[in-house]
Amino acid sequence: MVANNILIIGFIITIILVVIYYIFKKDYNQEGFLEEEIYSIDFLKEKIKEKINELSDTSHVDMNLSKSAAQKEEARKLQLIKAVRNCGYGDLNAKEFVKDYIKDILERDLNINEDTINYVIPFEHSKSLTVIDKFDILLYKNKKKHGLDAFYYLIVENGFDNLKGDGTRDNEYHYQISTEDIEELYLGSDTNLKFLDKLEILTQRIYSLYLGNGVIDEIRDMKKLDGISAGLSGLPRQYYNYLEEYMISNKENMNYFYNSIWCMFQGKTIRLEFLGFGSKAEMIRVAKKIYRYDDPGYLSENKGYIINSMSDGSRIVVVRPKVAENWAFFIRKLNSIENVSIENLLTDKNAEVPIKLMSWLVKGCCTIAVTGKQFSGKTTLLKSLVEFINPQYNIRVQEMIFELHLKEIERYSRRNIMTLRDTPSVSGQSVLDLFKKMDGDIYIFGEVHSPEACSLVVQGALAGTRQLMFSHHAKTTEALVDSFKVALLQTGVFTSEMAAEEQVARTINYDFHMDTTKEGHIYLEKITEILPDRGRPYPEDIEDCFREFFTRITNEKRYRTKDIVVFKDGKYQLVGIPSEYTFDKLDEYLDQSEINEFKDFFASVKEEIN
Repeated sequence: MVANNILIIGFIITIILVVIYYIFKKDYNQEGFLEEEIYSIDFLKEKIKEKINELSDTSHVDMNLSKSAAQKEEARKLQLIKAVRNCGYGDLNAKEFVKDYIKDILERDLNINEDTINYVIPFEHSKSLTVIDKFDILLYKNKKKHGLDAFYYLIVENGFDNLKGDGTRDNEYHYQISTEDIEELYLGSDTNLKFLDKLEILTQRIYSLYLGNGVIDEIRDMKKLDGISAGLSGLPRQYYNYLEEYMISNKENMNYFYNSIWCMFQGKTIRLEFLGFGSKAEMIRVAKKIYRYDDPGYLSENKGYIINSMSDGSRIVVVRPKVAENWAFFIRKLNSIENVSIENLLTDKNAEVPIKLMSWLVKGCCTIAVTGKQFSGKTTLLKSLVEFINPQYNIRVQEMIFELHLKEIERYSRRNIMTLRDTPSVSGQSVLDLFKKMDGDIYIFGEVHSPEACSLVVQGALAGTRQLMFSHHAKTTEALVDSFKVALLQTGVFTSEMAAEEQVARTINYDFHMDTTKEGHIYLEKITEILPDRGRPYPEDIEDCFREFFTRITNEKRYRTKDIVVFKDGKYQLVGIPSEYTFDKLDEYLDQSEINEFKDFFASVKEEIN
């Protein structure tokens, strides 16, 4: 009896142990990896990295191949090496080339098929998908339909660029795409995917974490996007230790700087709340990568910041501690407006008035400043004004970073244009001196951002060039003149404040000031003429003459400003007539029919304006 009980107990224990074994049994593949590991993003990423390194290191010369076959494989290997080096810098061809390799490795070497791909990303179980998984699927579906305009349509069609909040202290007005927005959109969308669609999404995910720019990789490539930045909100690293206890207990509610991503869309700053790099290490990897195009140097702790461009012309600014409180970067897209026609930029009522005036002033070789805040359309307007320059004139462009890319615009491709930029070893002064020997008629300066650049503009205007145009961040015409005046004093070009101001007023003829509404609509706020006081004739009447004399000697400013066109009540209005100096200037450069048109236009409205 006792023996039977012992046997029964032993049998039960054996059954229990077998059940426990199968419940907790780990499946290993032939290489000793857990089955759950080989279908993880991290595992696949590392295996693909090994395969690509292996392909890059392979010598086809020693293989049993014909000479032509060996040369072909060697050329393909070199193409892969070059693509791997350039794919993260905005080179979309290199990116697609590398992604084709990754897809091939996934299918051929890593057993990714219609069944196993769902182990990596649970496409068939929406409740198991992360918000980033869902966003990737939504963006992919839109990309199939709209190409590189996918992000634009994703925002516009779903009202993600509409203002949120109610203005209260706890719910201020803001632009944001939230996790809830993506979840709701995914729930109401057609998200059926074929295997090849899933493979594309998985390939992009692995590429972005291995050679790309992380979670912003696909967004960065999109058109009609003004810019994208990261690290601008959330808790900086130096506060971690002070708040360690609080953070541990409230980890889910903490905002970290590496999960702070913003985009600039049609003049609106939109927080992508649903998106984040997930770790400080991943954000730093991306920040260290995006600025490396064309080997601009190393971003050290002592230097703290770097400015460069990407392969597609996007401007990059990266900052890091100790200069910044945490790592952050700013990508400014310069192709967000594909058609730089001025009619596409200025669309409000009576836009033909400022457009016509600007065409006359540019053709008449006036010196023009295009001013305004960031993302107000300055660069786009400057590009579009080139259309009015006499095609017979040679154009020379000086920039800190290549941004205008005039020769890439089809209608300018036959123009005589050369662009140079400053480098660590070639100063802006050296570039300007070089331009004087390059047969230039028209000088265009990109963004004038420093006292040295302001000084170069004045020098350029005095160097015998027919015309000069540039952009500047001044908020008003007076601020523009003051900025240049201070720059001339700082750089030692002038020692007298009055003389410096007078020279600025003589140099810059017109200010085209751009602005945006709070909804992000771009418009030309005003066209203002700048008139130096010195040299302006005195009135003939003796009393008026004395009054003017004392006004001038007691006036702090050595110039006057005169608004010609203003934007008011939703339309452009003509409010002034250009000076005699402008009429004389245009007389020199316009043909007779254009001169007559210009004079007749202002003669017809003179009485109305007065």
